Amino acid sequence: ASGLFYSASGIKNNPLHDAANFVTTDAAAKFEWALSAFETEMRDLEASWEQAVAKGVTIPCHIHQTWKTHDLPLNMASMVASWKDSNPECEHTLYDDAEIAAFAKEHFADSIWPIWDYLKPVEKADAFRYMVVLKLGGYYADTDVACNSPIKEWKVPEGIALITGYETAYELSESLRARVKFSRAEQVEQWFFAAAPGHPVLKKSIELLVQKWKEGKRSTLELTGPGTFTDAVYDFLHHGPMTHDDKLDLPVHEAMGPSGQQVWMLQAQEVSMGFTADGDWAGTRLIKHDFAGTWKK
Repeated sequence: ASGLFYSASGIKNNPLHDAANFVTTDAAAKFEWALSAFETEMRDLEASWEQAVAKGVTIPCHIHQTWKTHDLPLNMASMVASWKDSNPECEHTLYDDAEIAAFAKEHFADSIWPIWDYLKPVEKADAFRYMVVLKLGGYYADTDVACNSPIKEWKVPEGIALITGYETAYELSESLRARVKFSRAEQVEQWFFAAAPGHPVLKKSIELLVQKWKEGKRSTLELTGPGTFTDAVYDFLHHGPMTHDDKLDLPVHEAMGPSGQQVWMLQAQEVSMGFTADGDWAGTRLIKHDFAGTWKK
């Protein structure tokens, strides 16, 4: 299926390159054919997940990170090192652009790979984090995120199958949400998360990405970014789509979701430095996000 859209003549000859024509071209029909294979793959993943839950799932101690090359800028190199130094018992893998492309082609040939060349670099990095944790499980962190405390000291209960956190310490008003260009008023961050392989939130993230691409959505924040990830978390916990006006209204430090596949929500102060509550918060900042903003460049 991965050969459906590609030729030596490159991107300009691919009908998918023109988003406006996507839904009316022959490429769209071929993409529908590829999606049928993808839907079969997703059903297989769901069946495998149910079997895994019955046996008991765990989050592997494997930290995944990605950058353009293996030659990291100095500030990022120190942040990446913080994950390895704080968690020597964990496997650590840094993937470059060529390696994440190979991963997409090998494992998601019927879904992400057909549109890979038309995603922006940051959108590929977004897609990869969902793909790699869905397939292998473990912890994902952007390379501008530092680990301040060993993972084993985070006091996450046994049996948790997904860890993430709030991006803000309070719900943003609609006017503020629009002004700061957030996708959701009560957004879930995705510069860091962890999950057992096959977790439905990651599966849903991939499905939403493909669905939004098919619908012609091309905003990075909405297509691959926190809009999609927040929607996937919300869908898993509340079984329905999320809109700009919806509130997540999820507690923190409480296992949520079906038994055996529960989500652990971290406070914004533990994982973020943006729009957090004022005052002398005495908790532990587990990670530090430097907000390098390289995705905007």
